[in-house]
Formats: sequence, C-alpha cells, structure tokens
Amino acid sequence: MDNRVLVVVPTYNERENIGLLVEQVGAINPQFCMLVVDDNSKDGTVQEVVKLQSKYRNLYTIIRNTREGLGSACREGLLYAIKEGFDAVVLMDADLSHAPSDIPKMLELLQSYDLVIGSRYVAGGGFVDVPFIRVVNSRVSNAIARGLLRLPVNDITSGFRAMKRNFLERIDLTTFGYEGYSFYIELTLRAFAQGFKIGEFPIQFRRRHSGRSKISLKILVDTLFRVLFLSRNNKRRAPVQQP
Repeated sequence: MDNRVLVVVPTYNERENIGLLVEQVGAINPQFCMLVVDDNSKDGTVQEVVKLQSKYRNLYTIIRNTREGLGSACREGLLYAIKEGFDAVVLMDADLSHAPSDIPKMLELLQSYDLVIGSRYVAGGGFVDVPFIRVVNSRVSNAIARGLLRLPVNDITSGFRAMKRNFLERIDLTTFGYEGYSFYIELTLRAFAQGFKIGEFPIQFRRRHSGRSKISLKILVDTLFRVLFLSRNNKRRAPVQQP
C-alpha cells in the first residue's frame, strides 16, 4: 500500500520505550509518518520525543497539558490523521507489546477491509512472555465484551489496528462517548453498525519492553460497566471476516 500512512501512538510515561519504537517503525518504512499523542507524561517522554524529531523528520507530537485518558488520546490522534489527509492510519501501543513488523501486513489487508484488527485470539495469534494474570484478565474481559455485545470478532479489545481514512470519517469520532480501553470496543461496535468490512490479523502480543503496565482493577471494572451500557444500545450487527 503506497498511500500516506500515519502511525498513531498514545503515550503516558513511556520514555524508556518510545525511542526504540520510533527507530523500529522508521526502519520498516522511512516514508511512514508517526504521531505521538502524549497524555501529560511526568517521566520525560515528551523531551525524548523532541530529541528524536531532529533525526526523524516524519515524527510529530500532540502534547496535552492534562491527563485525559487513553481513549481521548486515540481519538485526538485519529482526528489529526483525518485533518491532515492521511490515507491509512495505524493505532498501536508505545511499549513494544505490538510488533512494528506487522504493520506492512496489516496495511496490505486494507485493500480488502476497512478496519484490520491485530488479533491475539485467531489462529497464529497469542501471547509471548506476558504475565499469566495479564493473559487471564485479557481473555476474560474480551470474552465478556464479545458475549454481551454478541459481536463475532475474536479480539475486540485489541489496541493494534489499521484503518482507512474514509472509515474514520464516516464513524464520526467526535461523538464517541467512551474512554480508556472501552474506546476500542466502541470503535469495533460502530464499524459493525455501519456495515464496514472488518478483518483480523494474527499477532503475538509481547510483554512490555520497559516500565509498568497502566492496566488496573479500576480500569477493568470501568470497562465492564461501559460494555454493559453499550450492550443495552446494541441493535444492529454485521458478520466479521478474517483474512
């Protein structure tokens, strides 16, 4: 896929990881642009990104003065992609749990799909060196969300996604009402509601390279309650497709 590509990376205290991620994405394709949406980090993440910009001219930043949450950061990055006219957008974590080497394969699948989800729960997908409790939490929360929403997609909580611009324009990101990991669920649900083609690509989700996970019990409980609310309003469904 030769169109303009933007890789959107939300960050909060990821100074130890962001340099390596930028380097790996740049090595895959120097033409890729990358946008770091920082959520008021306190560890010097922004300063590290500013230093990297002297070497990587396609690296951009949105620096927020207050911590507004993961979902808000994702939404702001995707709206930036629409505004700047990018043809395809990749959303991924900053901690190297998502492999940048998967990006070209996911972009290639956008020839057939509007949204491609990097899935841990299809054949060939899985976890690498991830703590057992984290795997259990992920599987349980994903299964609950799938069951309540009755969506035939295997990994609706994945934060690794490739999307076409026209898809992002039509789902109206400005009206999204959910934050945190619920953002990914709402994104998937809206894609189904509007009949977009969704594919899943198998990924190996790895233990974060450095630092501590941002997931907490409070986040998991909050996500569950938001899924319960979404399930009450879920009226229309569409079949998922896998490459």
